[in-house]
Amino acid sequence: YDMSAFRVFTGLGIGGILASTNAMTAEFAYAKFRKQAITIMVAGYPLGVVLGGMAANQLVEVTGDWRNIFIFGAIVTAIMIPVVWILVPESIEFLNKKRGNDALDKVNRVLKTLGHKTLSNLPTVSSSGASKSSITDLFQRKFFAPTILLTLTYFMTVVTFYFILKWVPKLVKEMGFGNPGSVLVWASIGGFLGCILFGTLARRFSTKKLTIFSLAMTFIGVAIFG
Repeated sequence: YDMSAFRVFTGLGIGGILASTNAMTAEFAYAKFRKQAITIMVAGYPLGVVLGGMAANQLVEVTGDWRNIFIFGAIVTAIMIPVVWILVPESIEFLNKKRGNDALDKVNRVLKTLGHKTLSNLPTVSSSGASKSSITDLFQRKFFAPTILLTLTYFMTVVTFYFILKWVPKLVKEMGFGNPGSVLVWASIGGFLGCILFGTLARRFSTKKLTIFSLAMTFIGVAIFG
C-alpha cells in the first residue's frame, strides 16, 4: 500500500513537472527556436533516467539496500525545490495578468535576466471578446475528433513506454542477456538521441508529420522486438 501511494504521488509530481516545464520553456524560448527548446527540455527526461540509473546501481552496490534508491530520489527532489523557487523566473504572462502592485518591477526583473529591454508600463491586457476556457471546449464539434485521437494516441504511447521501461529489462534478463539495468540505460540513451534528432528535424519538417512518422516507427520497432 505504501509503494502504491508513493507511486501515485510521484506520478502526479512528474506529470505536473513535465506539463508546466513544457509550457514555461515554450513561453521563454525565442519563436524561431521554440521547437528545439522544447525538444531539448523533453530530452532531459531520458538523460535523467541514464544518470539516475547509474546512481541507483552504485547505491545498491555500496549499501546493498534497494530502498536507498527511493530515499536518494526524494532527497534530490527536496533539494531542487528551493533551487527552482529561487532561480527560475515567474512567467511574464502570469505576472502581467496578475497585475499586482509590484508587477512591473517583477516583469522588468525577468526581462533583464533574459537579456531584454525593460518596460516603462505593463502591456495592456485586452478583455474584449475574451471568454473563459473550459474543459468542455475540448469536446465541441471543432475539437472533438482531435481530442479523442490525441487522448487515445497518448494513452497507447504511454502504455508502450511503460511496457518497455518495466518489462523489457526482465525479459532480457530471462533471455540471458546480462544486466537488466544496462538495458534501461541504453533505452534511455536511445530516447535522448531520438529527442535531439526530432528537434533537429522539426526545423525543416512539420511537427505533425514527424509525430506520425515517429509513432509509426515505434509501432514497427515494438512489433519486431516482440
